[in-house]
Amino acid sequence: MLLLVIDQFRYDYLLRFRDQYTGGLSRLLNEGAVFDNAYLERYPTVTAIGHATALTGATPALSGIVGNDWYDRESHKRVFSISDEPTEANQTVEKRATHKAGDVTLSR
Repeated sequence: MLLLVIDQFRYDYLLRFRDQYTGGLSRLLNEGAVFDNAYLERYPTVTAIGHATALTGATPALSGIVGNDWYDRESHKRVFSISDEPTEANQTVEKRATHKAGDVTLSR
């Protein structure tokens, strides 16, 4: 299963610009399931909370994802939602927060 969430991307853009999509978005639209009338009541507008809820159905009280960052009582550190301490041991929360993700390509 693949859930694609694009922040700040209005649903009507899928149809409005469909002829301009090549590669990944085109393939997902042509071969995947698209729910054009989906609605989640009280959907959180904070990125990490929203993604965790969409993927699991769990509210922040159940998932433990309470924001894009939080204070971890066990480690006594501020944790960013996408942090991975073993691979990013030398980076600070601020550096990770400003890092821009690369392009994602779907392939067969």
